[in-house]
Amino acid sequence: MPTPDDLEALRELSDRYASGADRRDSALYVSAFLPTGRLYIHRPADAPALSQRHGHESLAKVTGLLGERYDLTFHFLGNRFYEVAPDAQTATGDVYCIAHHITHATSTDHVMHIRYEDQYARNDAGEWRIEERRFRLLFTETRPIDAPS
Repeated sequence: MPTPDDLEALRELSDRYASGADRRDSALYVSAFLPTGRLYIHRPADAPALSQRHGHESLAKVTGLLGERYDLTFHFLGNRFYEVAPDAQTATGDVYCIAHHITHATSTDHVMHIRYEDQYARNDAGEWRIEERRFRLLFTETRPIDAPS
């Protein structure tokens, strides 16, 4: 059973990931991962990985790619479930997310409904980090938005 400290630390990783993406802060974004961390994008959710990133150098490019494609993103995290292994050195988790992707030129919000399937491990300092994250796109919708004023 995870301790309250474990749960808070694991929750914070997804918060850091989302904030790093939304702020286009690659250092914050990659700090959620182990140096050897991996990200796999499954679009749709049950398809083989469409793309993958391995290690901090590759993961750091994600925030720039988001900035090139969208004017603004807003990741809203919801349900989270974690299981810590008996040795308390590894864990797994599911995190649900609704991610808004705003494009001002077309006044649209491309909304992604995502489930992250995670594997976590402690780093050398004993801190939790994402070892592997599988981004599973469940469905999308495109919404009109009001132009910013």
